[in-house]
Amino acid sequence: MAATSSTGSKKISDEELADPSPDILKLFDLLNHWYFWGQLSGVKVKWSKKPLMVMCAGLCNYQRKSGKCTINLSQPLLKRRSRKDLIESLLHEMIHAYLCINNIKESDMHGPVFCGHMQRINTAGRFHITTYHTFHKEVEFYDNKWFRCNGPCNTKKPYYGFCVPYSRAKPSWWDQHKTNCGGKFKKVQRPDLDDLLGKSKPKSVP
Repeated sequence: MAATSSTGSKKISDEELADPSPDILKLFDLLNHWYFWGQLSGVKVKWSKKPLMVMCAGLCNYQRKSGKCTINLSQPLLKRRSRKDLIESLLHEMIHAYLCINNIKESDMHGPVFCGHMQRINTAGRFHITTYHTFHKEVEFYDNKWFRCNGPCNTKKPYYGFCVPYSRAKPSWWDQHKTNCGGKFKKVQRPDLDDLLGKSKPKSVP
C-alpha cells in the first residue's frame, strides 16, 4: 500500500519509504507541493550534528525580523531510522515553518492549529506525525555526555529527564525543576549497540 497526497494524485511507494539515503531537498520540495501548497519554498532544510540535535529529531528556527526560516534535521538520530520516520519528522517541522511564515501564533507550540494540520496530513497520507518526535533509544546511544534526572520528570515528554550540561553555570530552569520535580541528575554511561537495540538497559555511573 502506498501513501497518497492531499490531492490523491501522487503516491509514495513502500520502496521510497524505506530508502536509507534520501535526498532531503527533493523530499522537502515534494512534501511542500503536496501538503503545504508550495508556500514553504523560501524555507531552508539541512542536516545538523550539533549537540542539541541528539535530543530531538528536528528543529525549526524562524527569525521574525528577517523572515528567514530553517529546518534542522538530526543526522545522529535520523540516520538510523527509516525514510518514513524521516518524513514524519520533516513534516512536523514543516508545520511549524508554515505557522511561522503565516504569522499564526498559538499559546502552545503544539496547539489546536498545529494539531489540525498534523491530523490533515496524517489523514491524507500514510503517516503518524506526533507532537513529539524524539527517538529515545538513539538518544541513549549518545548519552556519554548526558545526565538524567531520577525524579518524576524522567517519565514525561518531551525529554524524559535527559539534559546536556553546556557549561558549569546553573541553567535558568534549574530552580523551577527543583521545585516541580525534586529529582537529582546522574551521569549516564553511553550504552553499546546492544543497548541501542533494546537487548539491555544503560547503567548509571556515579
